[in-house]
Amino acid sequence: MRGPEPAADDGPYFFLSYAHAVRDSHQDAEDQDIWVSKLFHDVCSHIGVIEGLPPSKVGFMDRELRSGNEWPWHLSQNLATCKVFVPLYSRRFFQSAHCGKEWTAFRKRVLNGGGHGAGRLEAVIPALWSPVRPEDFPRAAQPIHFEPREFGQLYADYGFFAIMKLSRFEDDYQWAVLQLATSIVAEARRTRIPPGPTMDYDSLPSAWDEGAPREMVGDKRLRIIIAAPHRGDLPVGRSAAHYGPTARDWIPYAPDTQQSLADYAVVLARHYGYRPEVSDLYDQADDLLSIDGAASGPAVLLIDPWEATQPRCQRILARLDELDKPWIQFVVVWNRKDTEMTAAEAELRRALETAMPVTLRDRLRVTALAAALGVPSIEEIPMVLGDSMRHAARQYLKYAQGPQQATPPTPQEREDG
Repeated sequence: MRGPEPAADDGPYFFLSYAHAVRDSHQDAEDQDIWVSKLFHDVCSHIGVIEGLPPSKVGFMDRELRSGNEWPWHLSQNLATCKVFVPLYSRRFFQSAHCGKEWTAFRKRVLNGGGHGAGRLEAVIPALWSPVRPEDFPRAAQPIHFEPREFGQLYADYGFFAIMKLSRFEDDYQWAVLQLATSIVAEARRTRIPPGPTMDYDSLPSAWDEGAPREMVGDKRLRIIIAAPHRGDLPVGRSAAHYGPTARDWIPYAPDTQQSLADYAVVLARHYGYRPEVSDLYDQADDLLSIDGAASGPAVLLIDPWEATQPRCQRILARLDELDKPWIQFVVVWNRKDTEMTAAEAELRRALETAMPVTLRDRLRVTALAAALGVPSIEEIPMVLGDSMRHAARQYLKYAQGPQQATPPTPQEREDG
C-alpha cells in the first residue's frame, strides 16, 4: 500500500542507512551507535556549511530499530524524499533485513522516477564503516560505484569505525568525512530524483534476497524455533496481549518492546554471522525428533512457559530431553514484569520441569543458567541468546556434522573457544 506523493522540499538532504548495533550488553550497543551518530553529525555539519542549510534539513538517521505503525511510515517518508541515499557498508549491513528494505525502497523510487543511467544506480554514495570485501557484496550492491581509496588509503583499509576512534588518525578521519560530504553534495546537485510515494515498508523485500545472492564467507544456517501460543490457541489463564496470528508474532517483553522475539533473534543471529531460519516448533517437530541421519543444522528453541503447559508441546520437549541433542539449545523466556506469569509461576515451573527434567537438572552449563531459569528482560536477551546460538553451532560442528563435513568456525566462535 502506498501513501500520497510528498512535496519535493519535505525530505532530508541524505538518508543514512546502517546496521544497528545488537546488544551483547547495554554499554557495547550504545557505544557503537554513538560512533555512527558522531559520523552522521559530522557529515551533516559539513553539508550544512556547504549548502547553507539548517541542521534539521540536512540528514536522516534512524537512531533505533523500532516497531509499530508510525515508525515504518516515518522511514518510508524520508526514503521517499531524500536527495541522496548513503549506505554505510559493513559485513552486518549486508546481513541486515532492515538495511535491505531501505535499499529496496530507495531503488524502487529511483527506477520509478527515471533516475537510472549509464551502468549505475544514481544518487547512492556508499561509505565504509568496517572492511568488507567487494566480492562479498550481494548482487544488488555490485553495480554501485564504490572506490574507498578516493577518500584516503587508511579509510579504504580500515573504514570510519577504526580511524575515528584513534586520535592519531584524526586528520585522516576529517579528510574522509569532508570527502564524503562533498560527494553527497555533488551527487545531489547532479541528480534530481522526484519524490516517491511512502511505500508500505513492512511489506518490502530485502534487496539482499534478490537473485539468490551468494552467502558471505562464514555464513552458516541457524534455526530459530518458536514454542509459543498464538491468539487462536491460548492456554487457560493466558490473555492475548503478547501474541499474534502465529507463534512468530510472540512479543514476550511488551510493553518494553513491541518487536517480536523472532525478529529480534534474526537480527542477533545475523550479527554473529549466521543465516537464520525461523519456524514454529510443530513445523520442525519431525526433524527435531529424528534419530536417523545427520542433523539439519544448529538450532535454538525459544520457549514460552505457557506453551510448555500444552500436552503436545510437553511431548515434544520430553522427547528432546531424552534424545540429548546438544546442537539444539533451549532458551526459556520469562518476563518478570508479566503479572500473569508471576501469578502462575508454580504451574509454569512445574510444566517445564516435567517436560525437561534431565536438561534442567544435569545438562546446564554455567553460562546457560539464565536460559534455563528464564530470561527476565529484553536487555538480557542478547547475552543469553547469543551464547546459546554460538554453543549450538559449536556442538553441531562437534557432534552432528562429523570431521569430514565440519566447516571452519566463525571469528566469534573462535573467540568463544
